[in-house]
Amino acid sequence: MASVQAIQQDINQHGSLAAGTSIDGQVATTSPALIIDQDTAAPQSQTTTVGEVPEGFGHSFFWGREEPQALLAVYISAGDFLGISIQGLQASDRIVVTSATGLASFGEDDGQTEKSIIGLIALGASVGSGLLGHPEAIPYIQQAEEYVQELFKPDNVHTLVRNAYGETTNGLMARQEGGVLVCLPEAGGTFYSGPHISRWIKGDSLPFGGSSIALPGSGERVPENYPDHVSGAFFLRRQDAQGLTPHTTHRNGGQAYLIAWDHIFPDNAGYYQLYVRLERAYSPQDGSMIDRRTRRFFTRM
Repeated sequence: MASVQAIQQDINQHGSLAAGTSIDGQVATTSPALIIDQDTAAPQSQTTTVGEVPEGFGHSFFWGREEPQALLAVYISAGDFLGISIQGLQASDRIVVTSATGLASFGEDDGQTEKSIIGLIALGASVGSGLLGHPEAIPYIQQAEEYVQELFKPDNVHTLVRNAYGETTNGLMARQEGGVLVCLPEAGGTFYSGPHISRWIKGDSLPFGGSSIALPGSGERVPENYPDHVSGAFFLRRQDAQGLTPHTTHRNGGQAYLIAWDHIFPDNAGYYQLYVRLERAYSPQDGSMIDRRTRRFFTRM
C-alpha cells in the first residue's frame, strides 16, 4: 500500500505502477461475484469492493474460470489512476472488448477521484457481446448508469474531450491523454503518459525551442506508435471494440488492468463504458477450446 502522493510520484517518475498497487487506509471486502443475468452468486468468481457500489458490481474482479467465457460490464472513471483489475487470467486466455462508449475530459475538474466499477453479466460457453440475450441484466445496468452519472460527473466533460479510442471531438487523435489502455498480465501493472512528449503516443512533431511540439491528427494507436515504456498492453481502437481483434495473454497469467490513458487524474471527469469478454483458450478440466476463426467453443469427446 502507498499514499496517493507516493503513487503520483511513481507515475511522474516512472510512467508506471506495479501490479497490486493500492492506497493506504482503504479497507477492501471480497465476496462471491453476482452473476447478474441469473441473480445468483458465482461458484468461484469474486468481486472486491472499497466502499459502496451498485448491486452486482465491484472495484475489481477475480475470474474463477467456472465456464469457458465470462461477459463483464466495465465503467472506467477518467479520474481513477489505478484502473480496473481483472485477476485469475492464465497464459493464452483472451480479452475481447466488444463495445466501448462514453466521453471524458482531461483538464478542468475539481480534484475528486472516483474508482471504476466492474460487474459480471454472464458465465457460459458462449456469452455474447453485450446485453442482447441477457434481459435480466438490464435493471442492474440501469442502476450502474445512475451511479456513474452521479459520481463520475459526465456533466463536467467540456475541455480536452476524448472518446474511448482517444479521438477528439473534431476527429483527431490525442496522444498525451484520453482513451482506454488495456494492460495484460505480462505488463506487470499499469502505464501512464507524462508531461514530456517522450511518454506520449508517437506521431508527427515539429522542433521548437530545443523541444518538440506534437502535431494534431497524428498518433494512430498501433503498436509501432506506442511509447517506449509501454509493453504487454494495447490501446483500444475501433476494430478492437467490434470484437475483431481479441488480445491474448501470451506468456503470463495474473491480472490485467483497464485504465484511462493519462498521468494526472484528479482534474478528469466522465467515464468510458465497456463490455469485455474473457475467453478461456483451453481447459484440461473439460477439454473445451476455442476455434480460432470463429471464437466458438467446442468440447473434445
